[in-house]
Amino acid sequence: MNIVRTALLLIITLVLVPVFSYYFRTPLNTLSVTALNTVTMIMAVAIAYSFVIEFPCYFNMASIRSN
Repeated sequence: MNIVRTALLLIITLVLVPVFSYYFRTPLNTLSVTALNTVTMIMAVAIAYSFVIEFPCYFNMASIRSN
């Protein structure tokens, strides 16, 4: 039962913190927007790499090992 409470706390945190930050934050300046865009692009490339290259390779290796 403890894992359910932990999962709910994590979900609530992941929803409430961005909403709270959006409504009660100070506006970003130009440098902050540029940094945020750069970090977002780096994360998008890493996610794309993980799903396009690494994820299929994992299943391919799993099927090779099971034979």
